[in-house]
Amino acid sequence: ASLKFAYAQELAEDHYVAVSYDFKQRKPELSIAWAGDTFTEKAAVAVSLDPVDRAARVRAVVSFPGPEWRKDVWNPLTQKVETVEVDASSRHTLWAQHELRSGNLLASTQAGGRLDLGRLANLAADLIGRHVEHRIPLLFWKIPLSQRIFSWIIPAEDLDQMRYRIKGWSAELSHDFDRAGPVVGISKRLGSSSTALAASYDTASNTAGVELRAGWVKAAAMLGRQEDGQWRNPAVQLQIQPLAFL
Repeated sequence: ASLKFAYAQELAEDHYVAVSYDFKQRKPELSIAWAGDTFTEKAAVAVSLDPVDRAARVRAVVSFPGPEWRKDVWNPLTQKVETVEVDASSRHTLWAQHELRSGNLLASTQAGGRLDLGRLANLAADLIGRHVEHRIPLLFWKIPLSQRIFSWIIPAEDLDQMRYRIKGWSAELSHDFDRAGPVVGISKRLGSSSTALAASYDTASNTAGVELRAGWVKAAAMLGRQEDGQWRNPAVQLQIQPLAFL
């Protein structure tokens, strides 16, 4: 088990500083972060310094909605053009992290992402509905129940130009280039809050884990098998990360 505590303070608009301490490893850490956003995108860069291991870590994150399948439409009732509004929580996220340690400029490099499954599903269905459906041979539609099955798989758009109401589900992938395989997972945002529950599997160490992310707090439990088939002792982590919202 491990416990890490941190405190953050906003120095100026979109400028943050944080200090943390890992009680198990007895290591302090100082972090400085910059963040910015536009109407649809959000980005952040953080630099962390570890005086014990003489290490520096740079992390960059960007979130974006991706291609938009919905179109601005004219509403005859309001006599206005209704523009598409992107849900701030329904975004894809890409991140990269590089660490320098004790003079080694290539100590560790990691990258990963989180893809919003609702946006991906609606975008794929829209492409099929617009560009594939009319190319399907007529012979296919003569098969019994073919139209009903197709409509069930690719439903028509509702008034909000949505085909699927998939909210809060994301696919996650991360990879440390010093390890044999990536970590894959899936997460579900709980309601409209920043709380999320995630499950992951580390293909390099054959370890499965679950995480509860609630704002600044992350609690995780991991369990895996050894090479002899015996179960390892479960690992439990509790972290307070005030810069996690970036």
